[in-house]
Amino acid sequence: MIFSRAHLRKQQGAALALALFATAALGAALMVVLAMAEAFLADSSWEDQRAVAKRVALSGIAIGSNPSVMRGDALLRSPFANGQNLDVSVLSENARLGINSALESGWLRELERLFIALGLDSQRASSLADCLADWVDSNDEERLNGAENEAYRNNGFTNYPSNASFKTLDEMALVQGMDALEKVRPNWRDYFSVLATGGINPNDAEPELIAAICGLELSQLTPLLQVRSDRMAQQGAAAAFKDLEEVRRLLGISEDAFQKISEKLALDTSLRRIRSIGRAGKTESTIEAVVQTSGGSQKMLLWQQR
Repeated sequence: MIFSRAHLRKQQGAALALALFATAALGAALMVVLAMAEAFLADSSWEDQRAVAKRVALSGIAIGSNPSVMRGDALLRSPFANGQNLDVSVLSENARLGINSALESGWLRELERLFIALGLDSQRASSLADCLADWVDSNDEERLNGAENEAYRNNGFTNYPSNASFKTLDEMALVQGMDALEKVRPNWRDYFSVLATGGINPNDAEPELIAAICGLELSQLTPLLQVRSDRMAQQGAAAAFKDLEEVRRLLGISEDAFQKISEKLALDTSLRRIRSIGRAGKTESTIEAVVQTSGGSQKMLLWQQR
């Protein structure tokens, strides 16, 4: 059966309306949304599987954007009809290090430790931390191991550094020394964010990130990681750490020592990163979004799809 482009746009508009409704819906209403989506996606005769998979992924972003849906919720692993299924992950954006916030706070030593944990040697890690700071500061004074305009110009780049906060992680990749990090840790982007501010979230952050930013040994994190894992398995996101005092006790740190690192931790979940994978047969579509929730309103800060 062949349909006109106008009809296809109408159908796609219906999918978007469905997603927006899911974002606004609460509780049991989401089950209705899933039922509607299943019926809607079952008829894929008018479009190829790639478009169907994309619509499934879109519904996952809508569901994950709902503040009442938490990590581990059954709705995030939803089967549809005709071999279609949905796989959604929801994490605090503060599971990643806010690179702009870290540089503004002068966390160069913390960045150096992180780069070492990610595979750089100490000299390259120190140099990269300085180069990142030189990229965002407002002057042309080169740090001890950093790089300002002359260093980039000598390599054929006339407009670097920007002397402003990073707007994207792709911009961060342009900094001198980032190519070395790319070689040893191709997924380095999973550890950073240009949107997160303040400390990292111990509920979601990778162990290497927590240890590096807080100046701890990985072995010190073992009790915290064990409790985090056990609670997730038993109760889901509802069992997340609610206060930093519990985190302190699990880390086995004195109150005085914890005061020095408490500003580097945050339990804020107002920014959530949602990764939705929609599948239709053997075809897969992935959409990633960052949604900010404030009061009763939401704002989309990032949208990527592939």
